[in-house]
Amino acid sequence: MKNLVDQVPNIARKIFSDAINSDSIVTKIGDDDCGVIRAGNGYLVLKTDLMNHKPALVTLELKNQYFNYGFLLGSANLSDLYGSGSIPMALLVGLMIPPAETQENIEQFFEGIQHVASNHGAVVIGGDTKRGDKLQGYGVAVGWASHLEQLFLRNGAKVDQDIYLSGEVGDFNAAVYLLSNGLCPSDWEDEVHQAITRPKLRRDISLSLSHGHLATGGLDISDGVGMDLWRLGKASGVGLSIDGDSIPVGPLAKKTALKFDIDPLAFVFSTGGDWQFAFSSDARNRDECEQLGAKWIGRARNGNECTLTCGGEIRKLPKFGHSDDRGMEFGKEVQLGMDKFINNDPEDTIT
Repeated sequence: MKNLVDQVPNIARKIFSDAINSDSIVTKIGDDDCGVIRAGNGYLVLKTDLMNHKPALVTLELKNQYFNYGFLLGSANLSDLYGSGSIPMALLVGLMIPPAETQENIEQFFEGIQHVASNHGAVVIGGDTKRGDKLQGYGVAVGWASHLEQLFLRNGAKVDQDIYLSGEVGDFNAAVYLLSNGLCPSDWEDEVHQAITRPKLRRDISLSLSHGHLATGGLDISDGVGMDLWRLGKASGVGLSIDGDSIPVGPLAKKTALKFDIDPLAFVFSTGGDWQFAFSSDARNRDECEQLGAKWIGRARNGNECTLTCGGEIRKLPKFGHSDDRGMEFGKEVQLGMDKFINNDPEDTIT
């Protein structure tokens, strides 16, 4: 079957969703990246994320790989909680370990997870291990919301609402582009490595939006800005009009674009990796959202089409994002996404 991995959500929806008949289950498969369950006087928010066994930090041979692998695994799971407005509580961690692995490396992996968990008020409470032919980790994140209105889920955007990003995007793709092509200036190395290994999760914005009931729709955009904005529109049953000139492009993406004469939005609309989230909010909340540091990028509208306006030209919003089904190293996938944007080829698969 073509693109089997990308089609798994559709297969799961077909088989599992009709079996969900409990009033305590708030979300079905596809409603959000997280599962939401009514529990006592509030709501549990659950997310699992399986980390690629060869993330960019491995294929690009960056330092401290085991610590950073753990750090990114924890970040991947917590990022989805923030993309829904829930408060992180706990993490569970699973690890497949090859026979030749060392105790020192596993300790570094756990130390990376512990570092990011403690930074975000979460604790690691358990998990599982198995022997396998390669090191590979997965996590389960547990979050909490006291009221359902505090959450902003993928299916919650409404017509005429404003669309925001929680922070700057494009730096991860710029970093991968530089390293995979041997173009990284020596005095940029620290900044480039940080763009890949130290995602800036916006706990502050997420929890402020949640506390103030300011957002109704949202999701983590770590698979790709364009791909995930399409997912937000599709799940919510709305179209999106995105203003390219308003997108907050990261500083590394900007200076890389300037140095090599590349449209900076080519870095924005390739794969993900910046660990920000998108959300929707009523127009009356714009001042509050911007005071929090969120960046307005467009509006939701009637219909099911998503468009991008760049320099006065309206084009289809790119759908490109990371896909395991391509089986590509990150450098090649980033370049493919950049080429698609530059050549105005917006077509890709959205699940």
